[in-house]
Amino acid sequence: MKSNKLIEAKYKLTLSEIKLIFTLISQIKPDDEAFKMYSIKVKDLIDMLNIISENYYTTIKTTLKGLLSKPVIIEDKNYKNDYLMCNWVSSAKYTGKEGVINIELSQQLKPYLLELKSHFTVYGLDSILKLKSVYSIRLYEILLKEYHYYGKKRISFVFSIKELKAMLGIKENEYLLFSNFKIKILDVAEKELKAKSSLYFEYKTIKTGRAITDIEFTVIEKEKKQKQLITTDD
Repeated sequence: MKSNKLIEAKYKLTLSEIKLIFTLISQIKPDDEAFKMYSIKVKDLIDMLNIISENYYTTIKTTLKGLLSKPVIIEDKNYKNDYLMCNWVSSAKYTGKEGVINIELSQQLKPYLLELKSHFTVYGLDSILKLKSVYSIRLYEILLKEYHYYGKKRISFVFSIKELKAMLGIKENEYLLFSNFKIKILDVAEKELKAKSSLYFEYKTIKTGRAITDIEFTVIEKEKKQKQLITTDD
């Protein structure tokens, strides 16, 4: 369960890092009043991240270092230029004898992950872990938030390309050609979500003059998994 403000936040993580964060968040109970030390077995982490290299220790260590060093930026839309910047994780401890990693989430994230009574989105961890593109994961939760807000089986809404890139952690000087952005980000996510998720999207471009400036998304839910996909409270 995530606050919608955290879903709208700006950050960029690797596929392994974002899957680990979602796994940690899934351990938080709705009535928790404080963060706990969350534990993950190394063997479970290897399976979850699809680590096939014998040097799994280095891969896991790199993932944890990434979460300790990459900030998430949460903007306050009610007050222009106000924002919170913090890391996802405040500490991570590996105990080889027990084969366990203990991780503590940043205390600054408590308002966005604990005791949420409204303006949040819930989704199944399985829907996240089977995706292979970090942009598919980010678009999934961004679109799911909008779906939850409107509560319809098929909805449409518009994001500016600038706004969308910011939420996806893409710098303004990256993917300057829309064709590259389309092929490497939008088309990949569209195809993967349609194949693997019960919530997927179609999209079309919107021009201002001759330039493509906005994307209109249509979010579609597959009937069979409707009740399994979303639990909400607003």
